Amino acid sequence: MKARPFSLSIVTERQIALFEAKIDKSGKCWLWMGSRVKDGYGDLYIGSEVKKTSRVVKAHRLAWLIEHPFDTLGPDDCVLHSCDNPPCCRPDHLFIGTKADNNYDKLAKGRHRAISGEQCHNAKLTRADIPVIRASKEKQAALAARYGVSHQVIWMVKRGKAWSHVA
Repeated sequence: MKARPFSLSIVTERQIALFEAKIDKSGKCWLWMGSRVKDGYGDLYIGSEVKKTSRVVKAHRLAWLIEHPFDTLGPDDCVLHSCDNPPCCRPDHLFIGTKADNNYDKLAKGRHRAISGEQCHNAKLTRADIPVIRASKEKQAALAARYGVSHQVIWMVKRGKAWSHVA
């Protein structure tokens, strides 16, 4: 489901007061003390059943909008944290970017976790298979059949294009 644009127009003053009451402003980061999803981001239910505008939003996105009340967050807009602290709702720790900006920020700050080799959920080869495949003089088609992979995978392993992290 594609995200919808989000603005303060669906948030009541009472909801903003309740939101702000759940923020701990005692530290460097202002932490959301309400419910959080498993990746640490705060989430909350806002809007009105009467207006059919109710939705669950991320706490830091609402914090950014409260600080910038005349803006609208589009479905492709991300609210990024300069502090890298998912529950933080401090407005000066937040900035707008695209999904590409968010990915670049993640890479630049070392938060990207690359999955390779046996960690990949659908890996058919193991770390122990790689040196055997590379040393084998057997035809690629025969190796592919034995390991249950395509001959392209065998070709990539032999040339170091796949499983390059294994010596």
